[in-house]
Amino acid sequence: MEQKMSDKHSSKRRRIALLLLLITMGGIATLLYFEQVAVIYVLATLALVVLLFVVAFADLKRVGQVAESPDSETSSPNDAKQNQSAT
Repeated sequence: MEQKMSDKHSSKRRRIALLLLLITMGGIATLLYFEQVAVIYVLATLALVVLLFVVAFADLKRVGQVAESPDSETSSPNDAKQNQSAT
C-alpha cells in the first residue's frame, strides 16, 4: 500500500518534470525561431545563478545526519569501519 502511494507521487513528479521540460523546450525553440539569442543568454545566466544559490544554501550537514540516523535499516560505511577496528 505504501509503495503504491510512493509510485503515485513519483509518477506525478515525472509528469510535472516532463511538462516543465516541454514548456522550456518550446520557449527556447520560439526564441530561436524569432532570433532572440540574447534573451536565451540572459535566461541561461539567470538559471545558472539560481542553481548556484540553491546549492549554496543547501543544508548539507543535515543530509549526513539523516543518512546516519539509527532509524535507518541499512548501515553506513562508517559502521563497517568501526566494526572492523573493534575486532
